[in-house]
Amino acid sequence: MKRGCEYTTCAFHLVKWKRGASHIEMILAFVLFVSVVGFGLYFLSPINPERLTDTTMDYVYREISKNVTVGVESFSVKITEDNSPLAEEIGINVSDINGRKWRVENTEGFEIGSSAGNGLISISNTLSGTYFILIKLSEDLPNSLDVETKEKGTSEIASSNYEKVFSEQRIQNLNTSYYANYSGLKKEFNIPDRTDFGFELVFTGSDFIKSERKIPNGLEVFSAVRRVEVLRSDGTIRFAELVIELW
Repeated sequence: MKRGCEYTTCAFHLVKWKRGASHIEMILAFVLFVSVVGFGLYFLSPINPERLTDTTMDYVYREISKNVTVGVESFSVKITEDNSPLAEEIGINVSDINGRKWRVENTEGFEIGSSAGNGLISISNTLSGTYFILIKLSEDLPNSLDVETKEKGTSEIASSNYEKVFSEQRIQNLNTSYYANYSGLKKEFNIPDRTDFGFELVFTGSDFIKSERKIPNGLEVFSAVRRVEVLRSDGTIRFAELVIELW
């Protein structure tokens, strides 16, 4: 009889312990559920304005970049005087020009007169001894005149580089599209209807390209600034600040 009571008491405590464990599991499950829902609301919910703004800002920057960047291929070339009398003209075989335009600069960044033809970039060789020049190839460089050239003298490509930069010409085109068809540009960029945007490319001094609509009073404006390299319309590459605004 005593052993039976002991068994009943043990069973009672066992059932009680199981009930207590169930309550703990329910509490832990509830805490986990609340944590997951809270995480989703904070990081995924569109009602989080700060996160939505950051995401939209990054997206607008990518869309602008996709529309205004251009490739620039550069060659650093070593020019050496030939054994023969100073050559009046040196033709340099850099690579396939493929319809691209070109610009030749000295080491100080000033343009040197040049021409192109038969796959060669030709310059007037007015210097004696050894010196370096920089040749740029890009779709958005200023227009140049193609003429027949002949290779004279000696040249050696010391290094080459390829990079993507902003194009002033393409920024101007985007600026025109912004004012001519703003709604179409927003649709192309997949920007939500409730969000408006503007951008400005600022060079030194008062030199800038600005695309902005009138901002209604009382609206909060979010902005971000990125430093970018720009191929300018004169063929030089300069740094500028791209300012993007959302409201």
